[in-house]
Amino acid sequence: MKKSVIMSNAWKIARKGQNQFGGKVTDYLSEALKQAWEIARSFQPKQFDNSKKLNGMMTGKQDWFITKLMKELDQQGIDVIDQVPGVIEYLNQGTYGTSKQEASELIGELLNMKKAVA
Repeated sequence: MKKSVIMSNAWKIARKGQNQFGGKVTDYLSEALKQAWEIARSFQPKQFDNSKKLNGMMTGKQDWFITKLMKELDQQGIDVIDQVPGVIEYLNQGTYGTSKQEASELIGELLNMKKAVA
């Protein structure tokens, strides 16, 4: 897992602590970093079904759509990283490390979450 992803997760955890208990975000950052590193250490990549595999790397359109869906869900108050399976793997692998199949499955998960909220 990339350090930038771990740091981003730590800030999100710290903001949750601030919203729940009050105070400054930086007051919660130390404990949030510990929790984010624990998440990173326990991270296990998702195993995908290879029976109907799309070959090749993720397209630009898939990347754009995933980003759009993640922003929409974030604006609705949903913590995409914690609640949608496959997001952490996508963030770790990046655009060039994600296959078309993985991107397609992530889009399906994001759309299901969007439908559940609506």
